[in-house]
Amino acid sequence: MPFSNNQKPTTNNLLRRNLGLDAARTLAIVAMMAAHTSRMMESAVRPAWCAWILLLEPIIPSLFLLLVGVSLTISLERFRERSPAESPRTWFARQARRAAALWAISTVFYLLELGPRFPDFVVVNGVLATIAYAILGVGALLLLPRREWVLGGALAAGVAVFLALDLRGLRVFAVNTGNAPFLPLWLFTIAGALWSLARRRFPRPVFWLGLGGAGVVAFLVARFGLDPLFTKPFGRSDAGRLLAPPLFLQGEARRVGYYNLRPVLALCCLGAHLAALSLLGLLDNVRGKTSARLSALFLLGRHSLEVYVLHLSLLAVLVVTLGIRPLTSGGQGTGTLLVLVAISWIWCLWREKRVRR
Repeated sequence: MPFSNNQKPTTNNLLRRNLGLDAARTLAIVAMMAAHTSRMMESAVRPAWCAWILLLEPIIPSLFLLLVGVSLTISLERFRERSPAESPRTWFARQARRAAALWAISTVFYLLELGPRFPDFVVVNGVLATIAYAILGVGALLLLPRREWVLGGALAAGVAVFLALDLRGLRVFAVNTGNAPFLPLWLFTIAGALWSLARRRFPRPVFWLGLGGAGVVAFLVARFGLDPLFTKPFGRSDAGRLLAPPLFLQGEARRVGYYNLRPVLALCCLGAHLAALSLLGLLDNVRGKTSARLSALFLLGRHSLEVYVLHLSLLAVLVVTLGIRPLTSGGQGTGTLLVLVAISWIWCLWREKRVRR
């Protein structure tokens, strides 16, 4: 556990790297690399790991958004420890600049793929844009008085809307359908912020509560079955939409298909994430040489957003060079994934050495 019953978080604890969080981010980014690599392969030759990663793919973006909430609370606490006399608005301004950069990167990828189709390139142009909006929204809530109650109220209201839309079978563009829709992904960010705040005040109960998430996952899988839980009818529902013609460019309207994350699968993902955070949080107790080795192992997690952009850029070059489905065998898929991880790790190592100079 991060802290024993008699141990309170100190300034040193707050400023030290959080190995558990870095490990979770590393798992998320490597899984995202695997998912994107799977989509580069021809359907007829996708190996077994492609089938598994695409089946379990909803876990990945929801984990990313939950970790955004965790990271925001840690970032704010570290800012207050380092600069107690400085206004928290300075911290929010930094987060806003970071969010703007993420949104711009996401928009560039969207424009290159589909063109300036309004309003998609503004509101739902990818998971990085959803992360950017979540940073702004949850970051603002963290600055309010009685933030725990505010976040709890926002989570309850969001869950109520999410359940109501699902029960009525409504598909509302940019809310619960589209490319990385706001609900329930924003709810994961709020849940991550609440989990992080509670973990500081009640480390032992939160640890066991997180482990209880594994029991929730086991129950749901036993009750519904893995495939129905992660696909239809309990996990996802299809939603098609006609995109408008691209603005100022030649082109036609385009029909695209999306899937929606349904409440049962969202609950399963939340249970899995909380259990993983509790277990990986045990790494925060590691010290000395072992801590240094683990820190090197989880370098991708320390620079996860940079790695996300880097691996997408490399895959884009692959598509432009060889076509939309350039990988024609399982071996090529595995090799591509390993190369992506290796290049990303080298990039992170270079970034670390540059920072230390």
